[in-house]
Amino acid sequence: MDHGLPAVIYIGGYGRSGSTLLDRILGQHPKIFSGGELHRYGEFIRSNLLCSCGKAVPDCEIWSDVDRLTDKVGTKASARWLNSAFGLVLKVPVDQKGDFVDDQRQLFQSIASVAGAAAIVDSSKTSYGAAGRPAALYRHAGIDLYFIHLVRHPYSVWASLNRGTNKQLEGRLSHWGARRMVSLRAAIGWRFANAMAVRTAEEFGPDRAITVRYEDLIYRTKHEIERLGNFLHLDLEVCFDVLSGRRPPREQHVVEGNRSRSAPLHLKTTHDVENLSGIPKLTVDALCGELMRKFGYAAVPSLGS
Repeated sequence: MDHGLPAVIYIGGYGRSGSTLLDRILGQHPKIFSGGELHRYGEFIRSNLLCSCGKAVPDCEIWSDVDRLTDKVGTKASARWLNSAFGLVLKVPVDQKGDFVDDQRQLFQSIASVAGAAAIVDSSKTSYGAAGRPAALYRHAGIDLYFIHLVRHPYSVWASLNRGTNKQLEGRLSHWGARRMVSLRAAIGWRFANAMAVRTAEEFGPDRAITVRYEDLIYRTKHEIERLGNFLHLDLEVCFDVLSGRRPPREQHVVEGNRSRSAPLHLKTTHDVENLSGIPKLTVDALCGELMRKFGYAAVPSLGS
């Protein structure tokens, strides 16, 4: 690995599983920068999206400086496929990967330089468009990468998606009318993203990959943060202190990700897992049952049964 590059802490899994929350928790460590969904860097860097610091991206002191250093990193379409599931599966000549390697090394070096960070969290997850990203960063770009597979019960993911996507809830897209399709979308997306995360974790091995359940992060917070600290070879006590209110939170600069990126940092318990029944439950159970059992999730009885 190239020690001139920062380490990357990559959060894999599916959306609505707490990746932005975990990103922000880890970013409370003084050596770690919360990067958000960095596979979207080319989209958000010149947008008017709000950074979690409260400023538009072009006016944010961190991202404006990163923009000056990166020279349109992530905009070269010829290399984008490496972020996708194709990049995880297909084998191609190394000379076709040059744009991706150069762009990503420049991106992470620039963020580290501007933010003064030794490690950067990339919470791009492992859904369709980013399934190959952690492997490509590690295999081809020579990034010192640690992979966290964050998984959440698919019933809870369904309930969250049923309220609307992040872009819809932020007013960036009109509300999706076909709500009856939410269960199918959630089940297929959850299965695919978590299957890709399992494959990535198996390739990396236990020294480079760890699985964390969202429910354990919420209800066994101190234990899970200590476990992550051991995995990352860092003392993450400061992160728990912030969650406990014993320390004030650091200002962060998360752009893409859950809309909660700008909200006060705290843990919110949920009971969504109890609210699935009928066709949505049958759909999720049929498509996700095998992986649910792998992660220790039992099918919850339907309401009224």
